[in-house]
Amino acid sequence: MHRQIFGLCALVLLVSGAASLAQERSSDVQLSPRFGWENDWTVVTMARDGSWGIATAALQGPAIASAIHDCKAMSSGQSDCGAQFTTIRAGWTIANLCGDHKIIVTGFSLVDAEKAALDREIELQLFYAPDLPPCKRVVTVDPAGAIVVQKPQYSSAR
Repeated sequence: MHRQIFGLCALVLLVSGAASLAQERSSDVQLSPRFGWENDWTVVTMARDGSWGIATAALQGPAIASAIHDCKAMSSGQSDCGAQFTTIRAGWTIANLCGDHKIIVTGFSLVDAEKAALDREIELQLFYAPDLPPCKRVVTVDPAGAIVVQKPQYSSAR
């Protein structure tokens, strides 16, 4: 009898906690304009050969299809365009290539996206590819879906 009461209480607490969390998240979404329906989806995909595609649209499906199409157009021959892609509304996307390992991440700020890319690189090296080649930035996309041109970085040592 005590086990049933304890189990029932635990279930009630679990359900009420989940409902409270869902309500909290939905209120965040309603209050923050960056999550609103007025922002288009930005999709970024990248192939192992470094080809990439970017598309922005009101609906995810057309944005995904367009990004894959653009990636395939950039690729020479067979590619894995579309095998991995990200979707985000009003956020940053970073795509890095480490040999043939792809890192495509998003964040609501550039700092968040940079951190996510670094975290993924470390995770790849620790758990999957200990001999991971150095990563190179392929493309950075801003919250409006525009490509951010990287300024060349010059080494001070010559």
